[in-house]
Amino acid sequence: MYLRLLILIAVLGRHQAALQLLTPFSIIVASSAVITLVLYRQRKHAAHSQHIPPSRHPLELPTALVFAVQFVFFAALTEQVINHFGTQGLHFLAFMVGLTDIDPFILSLLAGTFHAEPNQVMAAIMIASGSNNLIKAVYVVGLARNRSILPAASWLTVSFIFSLGYVCFML
Repeated sequence: MYLRLLILIAVLGRHQAALQLLTPFSIIVASSAVITLVLYRQRKHAAHSQHIPPSRHPLELPTALVFAVQFVFFAALTEQVINHFGTQGLHFLAFMVGLTDIDPFILSLLAGTFHAEPNQVMAAIMIASGSNNLIKAVYVVGLARNRSILPAASWLTVSFIFSLGYVCFML
């Protein structure tokens, strides 16, 4: 998710934002890679024969329409929240959006001409990506049948805490 977000931000021409997020995103990605490698080495002898059905193509028309509706919705909602509630409202919205699909929100945030400082936008991206990890941790704990993947939920929770800490102390 973090690499995809960095590429997306850079492609949208927000190079300063991408550079500002490069450090925290790199820390999370590198830490995730190390933890994944450690967990993989611990479990490499376990057999995995579970069949995963293919997902739908992400560029199908219904998927694109849902994305477009979400983009417009989040752009309008973000504008209203910033105008009425300022920075705290934007941060709360970012947290709540992180519990859903964050891409339309982040795209609307970067493409919009909101009255928000660049640091507020970066903080919102960090909060949304962090809370997205938190909801993934909840999914892992709530839906996993195999409790051996609980370290993944723990790491997702730690990355959420890191994201909030970064916002509080660095931005």
